[in-house]
Amino acid sequence: MEKSNKTPKIMDNIMTIFQRRPSSTSPRSPVELDSPKPLPFLSPSANSVVSRCSRNLLEYCSYKALHLFTSRPDYLTDKEFRRLTFDMMLAWESPGVDIHPINKESDSPSNKQIEEDEGWSLFYTSSTEMAVQVNNENTVGPEAFARIAPACAAIADVVTAHNLFDALTNTSGNMLHFLIYDKYLQSLDKVIKSAKNVLVASSNLELVDGEVILDVDGAVPTQPVLQHIGISAWPGRLTLSNKALCFESLGVGQYEKPARYDLSRDLKQVIKPELTGPLGARLFDKAVMYRSTLWKSGITMVQVDLDARHWACLHDYDAKCAPLFKGQRVDHGDIGWSPKLLPYGYAIYRELSFKLVHDCCMTVEPVFLEFPEFKGSSRRDYWLDVTLEILRAHKFTRKYSLTGIQESEAIARAILGIFRCRAVRDAFHFFSSHYKSLLVFNLAENLPGGDAILETMSSCLLHSGACSAQADISGSSFTEKQLVECPVSLVTLSELGLTLDKDVEFDSKATYFRGYVCVGEINQLEAAVKQLKMDTGKAEAAQQTVNQVKVDGIDANFVIMRELLFPLILLASRLKALASWEEPFKSAVYMVLMCYIFVSGWISFVLPSILVCTAAFMLWHRVVNKGKLVDAFRITAPPNRNAVEQLITLQEAISQVEALVQAVNIVLLKIRALLFAVLPQATYSVALLLLFMAGFFILVPLKYVILFLFMESYTREMPLRRESSYRWVRRVREWWFRIPAAPVQLIKHEESKKKK
Repeated sequence: MEKSNKTPKIMDNIMTIFQRRPSSTSPRSPVELDSPKPLPFLSPSANSVVSRCSRNLLEYCSYKALHLFTSRPDYLTDKEFRRLTFDMMLAWESPGVDIHPINKESDSPSNKQIEEDEGWSLFYTSSTEMAVQVNNENTVGPEAFARIAPACAAIADVVTAHNLFDALTNTSGNMLHFLIYDKYLQSLDKVIKSAKNVLVASSNLELVDGEVILDVDGAVPTQPVLQHIGISAWPGRLTLSNKALCFESLGVGQYEKPARYDLSRDLKQVIKPELTGPLGARLFDKAVMYRSTLWKSGITMVQVDLDARHWACLHDYDAKCAPLFKGQRVDHGDIGWSPKLLPYGYAIYRELSFKLVHDCCMTVEPVFLEFPEFKGSSRRDYWLDVTLEILRAHKFTRKYSLTGIQESEAIARAILGIFRCRAVRDAFHFFSSHYKSLLVFNLAENLPGGDAILETMSSCLLHSGACSAQADISGSSFTEKQLVECPVSLVTLSELGLTLDKDVEFDSKATYFRGYVCVGEINQLEAAVKQLKMDTGKAEAAQQTVNQVKVDGIDANFVIMRELLFPLILLASRLKALASWEEPFKSAVYMVLMCYIFVSGWISFVLPSILVCTAAFMLWHRVVNKGKLVDAFRITAPPNRNAVEQLITLQEAISQVEALVQAVNIVLLKIRALLFAVLPQATYSVALLLLFMAGFFILVPLKYVILFLFMESYTREMPLRRESSYRWVRRVREWWFRIPAAPVQLIKHEESKKKK
């Protein structure tokens, strides 16, 4: 009872720090206006200390207040909590300046709109009124948001805090207004409540312990999700949990048994965007492909007839299946082995086990999940990112061997990131990915050097017990018994009503911090993110230049490639002219020079000389340009062609490629015929030639071999050798034409049975 009475008093004292008003009766000097206002309940000495470390004190008070607020499960619903956290950010930006407080009555369009169940619209009926409202109100910058918001794990993550701020301020000039911040928290509250309600109502899904439903799509008839397997497609409902994707096909008035696509185990899953269309046509870029080495949820029950035929085919199965495993131990527990088979003998057990593993490890036909929409592919992009986030979170736990509470903490971090992503998407119809992703593991995968984030995160998880003393801000003295692990995300989910691991029990007497930051410190993860953010800016600038130089059309791309390779093409044409002996004097001088280089041993210095010249050329341009922008590479565009001409050009290009592939296949088949002595006399001649070449390579030094090959090819067009070279090449070509190709038989692929 005493503790409950003490808590409101502490809250009132903390809130007065952020909401005090200046006195307008007494004039103040400029010095007084630039100094922090003394706190009335502190002594002058204490106020002097506060003025010197005001920002750290603000962080301590903010984290203390957030710790008390977030101990309740419904803190996101509390309007006072949303207002207080925003005031904390304002105070953090100017801790030593006496600023005017925000009029809380004018923070929203209307009190009535805020209290509506469906939420208020961000946009006013008058754009001028909206602009005046935003300009008159105080706003928060990115640094204040990144220091205060991650103190509540549900609101922001220290890894993606800056990306979340950019998403919220996408249309407000990189400054966060309370209207937007309040709408974001309301949307986040709805998303979390929706997840809890869906978890209760999902009776058709067979969820395992600790499985949480994160999102559902396709329940509305106007926005279905289509599952494509082969040329067939079915509408249905798609559900994402922290362990799998579940698709429920729409039957007659109800959903059928869900197909489960595992994300938690290492099944060599491949998830990527794909094109889909009717009857298997690749037309619309609105689908996600899922492929693994195990079909759906795998085999959970095996129906077999235990008769004498199993004993008869035991030897046959051993002969066929044993080479597949190469002495590796088979874990029968992963394939749903039924204990009922054990009484029938070890031989049947071994034979059936091999058969089951062989069936389960086959790469199955990929599944395509299509998200139809009239414009764009935002639905597909969102589901692709959140699915990859869960998959990469489980890969992260396996890579760093995280188990128990550490594994649950990593998965909980991914879940909170998906909730935040959903909240931004639902509230502002905005979705960001790649370098600006709001998902921790996707961001670490896409960022240059993002593996440093994962390594730092794994070290924090492995040493989570050591950081508990720093995270505990209860103000009491620390003892060894109070040093408990600090699973921030797991504690946050548990207090929000979502349980991942029922075996984890939190000590009621211990104090758990519910944020990712510490007072006056930059932890290892935050430092790694800041360093990578600097490198990301360079990568983004480079990617923008890549997007700018991309052009459409085969002709235009060929012209650009030809112009860029013009120096090499010019060099090749000059060498070809010398080899043609059109100017005998130049050709003879080049031949003598190359022979001298080979014989004297200077050939080993040719490549280093080229590298040195290239480096000198680059350094010279670096000194001359002095950081100036490179002039645009001017290329004359090819003449415009209509659609019919482009199709004809494309058909000609495809025909040329087909002819080239056919020629290569013929060469390979003739070589196969020589290897297997389809024409014995030709095979005998080639074998003797190979033996002679082997002896030649053994006896003659390599530089003389290269010199011989150069002289033979370079002097073919020489006037003294032209006729003999022509006859020799013709005889070799006639001999090659007489070599038959090895036979080839094309077997029609047997299509698997499709779902009716």
